[in-house]
Amino acid sequence: GQPYNATNPQELEAAMQAIAQTVASCDFVLDDTPPDEDKIYVFFDDEEPGLPNDGDNGWTYDPDTNTLHFHGEACEAIQNGEVADIDVVYGCNLPIPG
Repeated sequence: GQPYNATNPQELEAAMQAIAQTVASCDFVLDDTPPDEDKIYVFFDDEEPGLPNDGDNGWTYDPDTNTLHFHGEACEAIQNGEVADIDVVYGCNLPIPG
């Protein structure tokens, strides 16, 4: 690893942000395989509407690895620590979180 200067607050803050970004992954492996790929719904912190199935600023699903991949603004929100809870619901019509 790379050493960081802990006596310089600005360098330490930059180092912590860099570490957090490498730790916060934009890939989310699902525990169960969704029965219908067209009925996957993703919510950040119970916010409505859910995130779009979108390769630019939302999420995509990879059935080969059973993984959701977050892209663009959605990925940045995860990496910046702006998301406390990711809810994935599948197998039904669009649910209302809460």
